[in-house]
Amino acid sequence: GDERMLRSTLHRRHVIQIGTILHFVAKRYIF
Repeated sequence: GDERMLRSTLHRRHVIQIGTILHFVAKRYIF
């Protein structure tokens, strides 16, 4: 149970990190 919860947390953090990077890249190239 704990392993699944930990993996879900890490996955969510990874997705947020990718979203932040994409946001900065888009901001730099679009504006």
